[in-house]
Amino acid sequence: PEGKQPASTEAGNDDLTLIGFADRVSAREVFEPTGHFWAHHWCVVWSAGVVRAEGTWLSLVNKAVISGIAQKCEHCKRQGATIPCHAEGCQRHYHFPCAAASGCFQSMKSLKLLCPEHLDQAVQMEDSRCMVCD
Repeated sequence: PEGKQPASTEAGNDDLTLIGFADRVSAREVFEPTGHFWAHHWCVVWSAGVVRAEGTWLSLVNKAVISGIAQKCEHCKRQGATIPCHAEGCQRHYHFPCAAASGCFQSMKSLKLLCPEHLDQAVQMEDSRCMVCD
């Protein structure tokens, strides 16, 4: 959206500064007049509330986008984080690339994330063995 573009970076800076929005945005700034919007596939797949429908279709993406607009990422502190920590009561949210950069545990099987504070709960998730350690 005009006026809400990600900050530009100088050579050698962290590309994570290009993720999310520096300021809060409204749904009108994210959605086109037709109701359409653009989203990265893996960001959507990991987002809270998104449901995999029949085949490869994903549903309720628009609701995830709307709820994520106001969520600040724990790692980069920018708006638009849609992936919550799976630990009960944890309020931390992340952008997909920020989750990896911050050291979150990401279960590729269940598409659930644990923030660095709750890594001890990873052993309780199904098939959560470290391929490097085992």
